[in-house]
Parts: sequence; structure tokens; C-alpha cells
Amino acid sequence: MMIHSFKTIHREEYASKKQMFDEAHSAYKKKLEKREVKMPVEKTVLFEVPHARISYIPKASSNKEAVRDGVLALEWRGDITDEQYKEAMNKVLEFTYLYNTTGLLLDAMELGYVSMFARAWLMLDWIPRMQQHQVEHAKLAILRTDAPMHKVGIDYVISYVQQMMPYECRFYMNKDNAINWLFRR
Repeated sequence: MMIHSFKTIHREEYASKKQMFDEAHSAYKKKLEKREVKMPVEKTVLFEVPHARISYIPKASSNKEAVRDGVLALEWRGDITDEQYKEAMNKVLEFTYLYNTTGLLLDAMELGYVSMFARAWLMLDWIPRMQQHQVEHAKLAILRTDAPMHKVGIDYVISYVQQMMPYECRFYMNKDNAINWLFRR
């Protein structure tokens, strides 16, 4: 029921702001296209603050079967304020564009409290901007604990993401297994 409510709000909100999203997205993309980016050949930390780390993980040279050159990994640490959440998710969006990645590893093993406001922002603001990227064959691997409240919060957001975006999503308890799946065809 709650997902349906957010979907309805999302569609109405998105429809009323589509022109604004399109214009802002075009300007954002043009700005990023001007930046020179060198593709890392080894695991590289792209962004790090006390509450989050974003890394680029390139395909291992021994993995000839991998379809992707690299994936982004977002690792959360502890309780997160709304502004910290927005900062890290906006960086993920930026790096998705810059490195043209279609694989995302979300490590929520150490994730603490995230407010409903931050989750609503993700659904009403961030996801429409990510949809503009028109990602195809994208994969999202999530590392999470079995803590009931943690699982419910992440499952709720992910069920919405799966409905609104073209990401194939799987949950893992082991990071290596998640990374291997992200790289597979």
C-alpha cells in the first residue's frame, strides 16, 4: 500500500516537474561531459567521508567473460543525516555518468538510521534524475544484514527502485559474490 502511495505521488510530482527535470538534467549532463575522466585500472576510492565511501572497481584482467569494465561501490557507515544521504547519492549519480557504469554495489552492512524524508527524497528527486540517464542492463547488488528493521527499510526502497528503474537487483551477504554477479553477463 505504501509503495503504491509513493508511486502515485511520484508520478504526479514527476509529471508536474518533468520540464524542470529535463532542463536541469540536460545542463547537468553537459557540465559532466566537459570533464576529463581517466578510467581507473585498479580499485580506486572516488569519494570518502566519515559516513560513506564510493569506489570504482574495474573488471579483473583475468575475467575475460565480464561484460562491464567496472562497477561503483557505495559503502554506508553508521547513522546518516538527510544531507549526508543526499550528498553520497548525488555523488553516485555523478560517477555513474562520468564512468558510464551500469553496475552498482550498495554495501549497507554498517548502515545505521536513515530517515523517511531521505528515502522519500530518493524516490521523488534522485530516481527521476537517474531515470534520465537511460541505463540499460543495469545491475544493483545489495549487501545487507538480517536485522529486521534494517531489512524492512532497505527492502522497501529497493522494491520501489525495481519498479521505477531498469535495475536487476539481488541481495547478498558476501561482497565477493555480489561483485562477481555484477560483472557476469
